[in-house]
Amino acid sequence: MKIFARASIVTVLLAVRINPLLRFDAIIVDEAQDFRTHWWIAIEEVLKDPAASWLHAYFDTNQSIYGDLTKELASFRIVPIHLTRNLRNTRCIHAVASHFYKDIPVVADGPEGMQVQWTECRTQPGASDMKNTTVTEMKPRIGTDCRISSNGTSRILARRLLAANVA
Repeated sequence: MKIFARASIVTVLLAVRINPLLRFDAIIVDEAQDFRTHWWIAIEEVLKDPAASWLHAYFDTNQSIYGDLTKELASFRIVPIHLTRNLRNTRCIHAVASHFYKDIPVVADGPEGMQVQWTECRTQPGASDMKNTTVTEMKPRIGTDCRISSNGTSRILARRLLAANVA
């Protein structure tokens, strides 16, 4: 994966050097906390004019999977925008997640939701089995189509389910 990611960045850099029309006046990055240093180098290179082009990056330091963002974003002018309302999670999930949150207080405006339960899984197969069981049990309770597949979005959903273990 690392080789592929680096090769992809080299390909992007070569492409914009060969054809400057591939550059952008503005770039918006969502979930910027998940970007690696070499990705930022490529993104800056894709801007038409680094001095005049716009680069907006939205991130949550509480969600960083690669650690502290301070060094990664030191060269950027940061304008903090603090979100004060959580519309994404139920109040029950928000109450549990708040214990791990290190920023200004956030109000949960979602529905009440099911109580959060924790289940310890010591092995990857055990975690996978628990994920499948949890999603299967949730289907009749929430009345929506819960699917498990091998794509990244479903893995993220599964991690969230395992972390919160909504049973």
